Amino acid sequence: MIRLSRIIKELKEARAKLTSVNAQTDYFIINGDNSDSLYNSTCASIRNCLYSEKYLHLSVSNACECLDGFNAKSMDPIDYISSNDIRNKFVDICKGNKIVATIDLITGKIISLEPEQNN
Repeated sequence: MIRLSRIIKELKEARAKLTSVNAQTDYFIINGDNSDSLYNSTCASIRNCLYSEKYLHLSVSNACECLDGFNAKSMDPIDYISSNDIRNKFVDICKGNKIVATIDLITGKIISLEPEQNN
């Protein structure tokens, strides 16, 4: 999950950079005319990044469904695992604004939090 989280984070960053490029495509001139080829290719790249990001989110959700004794519908997908989470060896699992459980990255055990804590 850590690797998937990093890839999802990098895809989000790539989309942000491509959006910045897209905003500047009016300045792309070929033979004295504005060209929309750069705009079209960056739009396609943004769509591809978004598709890959959604696909990886589904992979994370499917992996969570395989965890023993844990109802994956009780949580939102984990977008990414930060370096701080890796250092602390724990990842919070959220549902909306509430932290519903924690995953111990060393043992893989899920610790449900009762009552749920605000994020």
